[in-house]
Amino acid sequence: GPDSRSRPGSRTRQKSVAPGDELGVHVDLMEYVSALRKRWLVIALLAVLGAGAGFGLAKSTVPTYRSSTTTFVSLARGETVSELVQGTMYTQNLVESFARLATMPSVLDPVIEELDLGMSARTLARTITATTPLDTMFVEISATSREPETAAKIADAVTAQLASTVESIAPSGAENTPSVTMTVVADAVVPTVPFTPNTKMNVALGGAGGLAVGVALALLLTVLDTRVRGIKDVPSHQDRVLLGIVPRERSRRDQVTILGEPHGAGAESFRRIQTNLQFIGAASQLRTLVVSSSVSGEGKSTVALNVAIALAEKGGRVLLVDADLRRPTIAT
Repeated sequence: GPDSRSRPGSRTRQKSVAPGDELGVHVDLMEYVSALRKRWLVIALLAVLGAGAGFGLAKSTVPTYRSSTTTFVSLARGETVSELVQGTMYTQNLVESFARLATMPSVLDPVIEELDLGMSARTLARTITATTPLDTMFVEISATSREPETAAKIADAVTAQLASTVESIAPSGAENTPSVTMTVVADAVVPTVPFTPNTKMNVALGGAGGLAVGVALALLLTVLDTRVRGIKDVPSHQDRVLLGIVPRERSRRDQVTILGEPHGAGAESFRRIQTNLQFIGAASQLRTLVVSSSVSGEGKSTVALNVAIALAEKGGRVLLVDADLRRPTIAT
């Protein structure tokens, strides 16, 4: 047709071409940006849907609360500086073992019996976390539960039972006193905000995921889009050249541009095609042109007639044949 999507017939050779060679897709950075701007509504919609999915997941998840305590591990005695240094190093080596002891049945079984939890020590151990900050003698114990009060009670009970167990298994000093003691420096507090789910985080992650899917979908549609909208979209091939671009005048679609407006932009576009054909004819014996299109009504007759007029303006002998046997235009 008389626009950037139609090309007057050019000389072609019989050559086997692989399917991948028939169409070359070239998308540069600006085309990517243009594609994102063109499909911004789809991207925004997917981002909103992702955020909504994250919010729905957060609301459908049962909230879990966490409460923590902190204890300080120290030696029961140490009279000289040397004894204190040695005792500190000795205690630091034991702190990690004490933290692991907090999730063992010897500590958890009494807690289950005291609080009447109705669960096994293995199940309770999954809700207990004991950590020791590096190069310190602190043990931090955290407990999680669906009820905030229960989480605080479990954390306090595990801490108290751990201190009792440590004193019972640690070596005894003089007068049968424990050599290691654990002192609570921070009691458990009943939490007011659930530990999980994190609604804001879920919404943010859902929105980011939806945004990423939207961007990927927009870029994929751009790469798979084979429609020709400009010169860059025309498949490049050594045996196929672009002769020119003819603007479409929708209100005067059937007008013969060169005869109607001999000095207009449309007429010049057909003369540019004639010039390109002249260069091609100089390198080879160009005798026949075929003008065709993918669908009907794109302006094949208009293009063929104007190209013929442009060739005749240069004094050449031109024979125009209307080969459309179903809907002939020029022949009638």
